[in-house]
Amino acid sequence: MNDNLKSLYDEGPQAIPSIWRNTIFEIVEACKNYDIGSYNQIKGIVSIDTDNFEEIISDINTYGEFLISLPDQTWESSQCIWKGDSCWHVFIDLFTISEGKSDLILFLTVEIDKNNSFSFNVNNFYVP
Repeated sequence: MNDNLKSLYDEGPQAIPSIWRNTIFEIVEACKNYDIGSYNQIKGIVSIDTDNFEEIISDINTYGEFLISLPDQTWESSQCIWKGDSCWHVFIDLFTISEGKSDLILFLTVEIDKNNSFSFNVNNFYVP
């Protein structure tokens, strides 16, 4: 196992590992651009159908602001937590045009398989 990932198995919140950041960036890009085609082509993403994607978009639209691409600042406050059973809960701080850092977050789960490959499953966008 990569030494950079060993700390991810510790209890308590951890920084988002660099190995996940590009995938998470692509997830936010696809959602902010309402592009299910791009979303389902992201390497490691758990594919979803149109109805589920529209629900995600509805969650974003209900917030009432327009998302921007994730800035580097995102990684300073976003966190993941090891939940056991090969799974992390991941909380990504999102940014909007008018607010900068917003109250809206992306909640996803990341799982690792026996081959050390990651899968990303978007649970929802919400305000805690």
